[in-house]
Amino acid sequence: MLPSPHARLLSNGRYFTFITAAGTGQSRRYGHVVNRWHGDPVEDSQGQFIYLRDLDNGALWSAAMQPVKCKSTAYQSSDLPGVFRIVSETRGIRAQLDVAVSPGDDLEVRRLQLTNLTKRPRRIEVTSFLEAVLTWQGADIGHPAFSKLFVQTSYEPASSTLIAERRSRGADETWPCLFHSLAGAGATSCESDRLRFLGRGRSVVHPQALEVDELSGSVGNVLDPCLSLRTVVELDTEGESVIGFVTGIAENKAEALKLAGKFRGITAVDQELLDAVDAEENVRVELGIDDKTASKFQSLAAAMNYGHRGLIPSPRVLEGTALPPIPRDRPTMILCDGWAAAPTQEALKARGYWGTKGFYTNFVVLDDSGAGVPDGLDDRVFTFKPKELGEEGVAMLFAIASLVVRGSLPDVSTNHVPCVPKEIQVAGESGSGSEALEDLRFFNGYGGFSHDGSEYVIRLPKGGKRPPMPWINVVANEVAGFLVSENGAGCTWTRNSQANRLTPWSNEPASDPHGEAFYLRDLETGEVWSPLPGPVPSGGDHEIRHGHGATRFISTCQGISQETTMFVPRHDPVKIVVVRLTNRSGVAKRLSITAYQRLVMGTLPAQPSLIVTRPGADGSLRAVNLAAGDFRGGIAFSTLTVSGVATESNDFTCDRFEFLGRHGSPANPAALCRGGELGGACGAGLDPCFVQQSAFTLQAGSSAECIILLGEEMSDRAVDELVGRYRDPETVRAALAEMRDFWRSLAAGVKVSTPSPILDLMVNGWLPYQTLCCRMWARTAFYQSSGAFGYRDQLQDSASLLALDPSFARRQLLLHARHQFVEGDVLHWWHAEPIGRGLRTRFSDDLLWLPLLTCDYLGATGDSSLLDEVLPYLKAPLLAEGHDENYLEPELSGEDGSFYDHCCRTIDRSLVTGAHGLPLMGTGDWNDGMSRVGREGRGESVWVGFFLYRILGEFIPVCRSRGDVERATRYEDHRVKLLAALNDGGWDGEWYRRAYYDNGAPLGSRESDECKIDTLAQSWAIISKAAPPDRADLAMEAMERELVSEREGIIRLLTPPFVNTPNDPGYIKGYVAGVRENGGQYTHAACWAVQSIAEHGENNRALRLWEMLTPISHSRTPEAADVYKVEPYAVAADVYGAQPHIGRGGWTWYTGSSGWMYRVALESILGLTIDGGSTIVLKPCIPDDWEGFTIEGRLPNGAASYRVIVEAPGGFAKTIDSVTLDGVPLGVDGDAARATLPSSGGTHEIRIRMS
Repeated sequence: MLPSPHARLLSNGRYFTFITAAGTGQSRRYGHVVNRWHGDPVEDSQGQFIYLRDLDNGALWSAAMQPVKCKSTAYQSSDLPGVFRIVSETRGIRAQLDVAVSPGDDLEVRRLQLTNLTKRPRRIEVTSFLEAVLTWQGADIGHPAFSKLFVQTSYEPASSTLIAERRSRGADETWPCLFHSLAGAGATSCESDRLRFLGRGRSVVHPQALEVDELSGSVGNVLDPCLSLRTVVELDTEGESVIGFVTGIAENKAEALKLAGKFRGITAVDQELLDAVDAEENVRVELGIDDKTASKFQSLAAAMNYGHRGLIPSPRVLEGTALPPIPRDRPTMILCDGWAAAPTQEALKARGYWGTKGFYTNFVVLDDSGAGVPDGLDDRVFTFKPKELGEEGVAMLFAIASLVVRGSLPDVSTNHVPCVPKEIQVAGESGSGSEALEDLRFFNGYGGFSHDGSEYVIRLPKGGKRPPMPWINVVANEVAGFLVSENGAGCTWTRNSQANRLTPWSNEPASDPHGEAFYLRDLETGEVWSPLPGPVPSGGDHEIRHGHGATRFISTCQGISQETTMFVPRHDPVKIVVVRLTNRSGVAKRLSITAYQRLVMGTLPAQPSLIVTRPGADGSLRAVNLAAGDFRGGIAFSTLTVSGVATESNDFTCDRFEFLGRHGSPANPAALCRGGELGGACGAGLDPCFVQQSAFTLQAGSSAECIILLGEEMSDRAVDELVGRYRDPETVRAALAEMRDFWRSLAAGVKVSTPSPILDLMVNGWLPYQTLCCRMWARTAFYQSSGAFGYRDQLQDSASLLALDPSFARRQLLLHARHQFVEGDVLHWWHAEPIGRGLRTRFSDDLLWLPLLTCDYLGATGDSSLLDEVLPYLKAPLLAEGHDENYLEPELSGEDGSFYDHCCRTIDRSLVTGAHGLPLMGTGDWNDGMSRVGREGRGESVWVGFFLYRILGEFIPVCRSRGDVERATRYEDHRVKLLAALNDGGWDGEWYRRAYYDNGAPLGSRESDECKIDTLAQSWAIISKAAPPDRADLAMEAMERELVSEREGIIRLLTPPFVNTPNDPGYIKGYVAGVRENGGQYTHAACWAVQSIAEHGENNRALRLWEMLTPISHSRTPEAADVYKVEPYAVAADVYGAQPHIGRGGWTWYTGSSGWMYRVALESILGLTIDGGSTIVLKPCIPDDWEGFTIEGRLPNGAASYRVIVEAPGGFAKTIDSVTLDGVPLGVDGDAARATLPSSGGTHEIRIRMS
């Protein structure tokens, strides 16, 4: 058996630390995690680290092998009972690191002794680093960007202590406090902003913080927390010095500082190490195990943590899909010799010992004797009869196991000297391209728009800095897609972007890790580089062109011109990457291309993995995931095809460990080092990936095309067909052209030409692209990965596309109506088949979007047949008293209803009112974060009142058109009462209130201690037309005065933010002040604010504020882009509104803001709507300095095209003077122009003159 890395479990029974010989690992107190660690046994690159830097020559290394991976002249790990030790000698400095968990307190100590082995004085800078988590492991791994938002940091210089605290998301939620302090010395500086510490495009291997003399001292609402302390140790000739780092979790900040205060001197640290030895020896005595046995158990646990393949039998071919009923949230050990066997009893003793160290396992015994589970054991102990399981069942058990014991508990040899991985030979600097660069529109130092606006072009010059955050593209069709950043990193999925990812999803903004990568290698020199900016940059310039439906990367390296294009076909579940290489070096080049894809085939990588890989007869690689659950049966596949040259060899592996090597990474894969190779590993029991490599000679002046496919199908036959089709370069080119034509045609449905280039760029492509491609099809992005349909979300998205193609809205309306319960409420969100489950809630607004957007659809198309569609209702258990939500799998109720009836049930359910005559709030209205305002059933929502008032006004005519007079009358009566209530209890004197708590206290009022005014209520008072003119004026004035900040470029959702109010509004209060809904800009609502300003007749303000909201306006200069940070071409859901992050963009792409920004520009500012499918209606609200604009498009039904020319000579246009259709004068309908186009086809000109 090959040695396993040396590692140990340390604990006091509450606080647990796992540390390895490489210096990696994780600590936690019970379930509260201290530092981020994903348990990746291959890269093994996360933990609590200590950097050492020689201040005289700048040399950098680390106290352990990780993270810097610097070669040492001597290195050894060892352990005493309760203490782990790493000793290294590097650059003339001996570093001894001793780690222990305090027996009495919930903390760990790391004692660092530095000894100068040289004959000269040394100044060594010591910097600690850990990524602060302070939540459950699953919550952090599943959505780290969200989890990080709730953490605040502070620094106490007197004790050199950094504190991290997690804000509660509700009054019933409490969190402990994480601290990190320095003992035996004073900290010279500190850092708690992880992105500032690491730097964009960097990792823990070489962070930017190790290139500056002082850490920034950033604390507070850092958004991405770390804990780092720095001090300087001065060593005389052959002198030594000792310092310590203390990290732990306490119940609160005061207790944390009290604990840190115990360790100001190094003597206290030394004592903890001695006490830890005594405590561990006592544990061993109590459990009846000697030191040799304890060491054996420790080594076995370490090997299980690392997924050591020698601990389980060589996997057989697995074909079954029935998994054993064993939870997979902890390692599983299987004892094959029955309960009476001595190894089983020894394993039980090991398991008991591991339990004291926080290493919990499933314990499975195979026993045909009929013996049951002995008394006194927990519910993670199982007995199975092998004869009943059969060979296939036993093989499946072994497949999920981390340890299989036959005969005796294995003795595991350990490696106490982790090897520093070999380094690939990275290609040297390359000359910049000689082609003249095109002028880019709105270039901000990082990138700008192409001349036609269809691509956003990012330029990464040699030696230049990256954009402040990953600038990505989302490329998708209805069944598959991918994300790709300017670095070339990303994630690919099919069927469901959250639950069926083929490759890993990440929202790690600093290193932007590569789960997929491509490499080129010069076979003569051994030099390696990527045709993309990462993971192995070539040293030359890179140009990235994110476009609608595709992204291109252009660069030159070693005389090879490289253009890489990524896209998905219009309908097929496959990602296509084309790497086109042209040899401009003047000499023949022997090259290889390597494609790497780490396989997930689920939500997150699993250990051990049940993905089984195999080569196909056609040269493809294929994989199935036996643990795919709902997505079982899918066959992932990948191919690499090189055309234009003859390939000399083709190799592969499906083993990530073989490709990357221990402590390797996509930036330094072992198989691409000299002497490395791909060994053809495949099958079960691997860390799965697809790696394919082809070698060829590229003659001078010639070109080659390398086509890489990655996708999934449900049968081998379907895979055969896709692979056979898309290996052909002509077919690939045709598919790319088809996809581009689709997006070009969609955008051409409405094309505007105005005096505002910002409006033109966003409306003529980027806004509808973001809405359809990301929001409706992909349902994922860099900062949030959902995969689900939101009831209110995709309905609104589809409505924004009515002017382009109403079929999207019709399909979406029918889909959402099918997710309504017989009681009238709906699923807040759901995953489509094959999952078929969703969340039932008490939200008050979800259901009402169905009738509102139905009215939008009917008005735009005149298609009343929608109302007669018959659709089923769902049934499921009602929410129990005190329960706010339930994730469930609904059933068909057996009851059907017309689409009209579905709409009516939503309204009927929403007519219940509270003490002020206003609709009940439930556990949230549009603002999900206000989850506790009305959870007791008495709180009321003023906003839902305006919302319902608008809906009733539009739906009552629908009722009358169907002869439903009784309902129309009832709705009219309610609407009258609602109007009175809104202007009574909803009015605060100068603006409209937001809501009432269950206790009757107003929210969004001058009486409120926090959230005195909210944008939503003011804007919808205008949009709903419920505000009398005088109150409309006051509400708009208050919104402008209190919430609109042109200086900061934002429109706040509310102010002041929730911080200390004794009332509990919900999890919105958990966000730090000024972030997301809690006092920042929520762009969705900000768009409604602009809509209300336009509808209030403020023509100059409307466009000015609309432009202010766009990502272009936030990123017009390098300085502005550095503040805003995120993409200048994709709308951000939120922009932060409090120091030190004012103006910083939040989560981009996956936001309904794009659809509303599009609608407000088109409908509220340019004034364009379609009535009845054939009538163009125009009611512009344009600024005084505009002298006209044009709109070209086609009717939603495609029956005719139009060209609208609006003329406003001299500007200051307020009224419409004349309208002509193809030269024939038409009457003016009040303040709007109306022109009904004939259905005979052709293009018709509508000319409107304003003054």
